[in-house]
Amino acid sequence: MRACLSDAEAATTIRAEFAFWAAMGAEYVVLYQLNDAAGGDPLDRFGIRRTDGSWKPQAEAFRA
Repeated sequence: MRACLSDAEAATTIRAEFAFWAAMGAEYVVLYQLNDAAGGDPLDRFGIRRTDGSWKPQAEAFRA
């Protein structure tokens, strides 16, 4: 079973991924899941925007 990260944990993970790939010389990043899934399953919430359209803390990682 997949572990469910809190919004703060997901934001930290995204920032760490950006730092890793930048250090490896990556020039851009692609986010696979922009929006959370609409089914209400807490494990299907890996996006940076909630189902109501509001931005999650993870979105801030893209501004840095």
